[in-house]
Amino acid sequence: MELSSNQERVKCTVLKMYQQCYLQFLTSFFLHLEWFVTSLFFFQIYHSFHDEVDEYRQHWWRCDGPCQNRRPYYGYVKRAMNRAPSAQDPWWHEHQQTCGGTYTKVKEPENYKTKKAKAEGTPGKVSKAPKDKGTWSLWVNGWVWSKNVFGKM
Repeated sequence: MELSSNQERVKCTVLKMYQQCYLQFLTSFFLHLEWFVTSLFFFQIYHSFHDEVDEYRQHWWRCDGPCQNRRPYYGYVKRAMNRAPSAQDPWWHEHQQTCGGTYTKVKEPENYKTKKAKAEGTPGKVSKAPKDKGTWSLWVNGWVWSKNVFGKM
């Protein structure tokens, strides 16, 4: 079966249109691919465990002695918990001998005191009583399940 000249022209124009669309798609695709590959060099994914720990250190104390001018800490003690520097720290005795200053709190998280006051004043909270080593307690939906390991329930 042979095609007429009109059918041949239509076939050629359809093929040319298809080729043009395909070429446009390829050029667009490769332009996007090139942008993506080159942009990878400009974006850096960087995460350090030390940065994450520093983010949680929100309780700061500063010494008022001469160590506030010394490297590397310049008299600052930063902690994640609200515990002031004391004799329980391994470096405390050396600090007392070389500096002799006292620490005062200079920074804490926002609304730290108001949150603490609200938590202490809420009704229905059970105070923590010292537990025996042989007991355990499980809180489920407000019910307490407890058992003495060495005795009956």
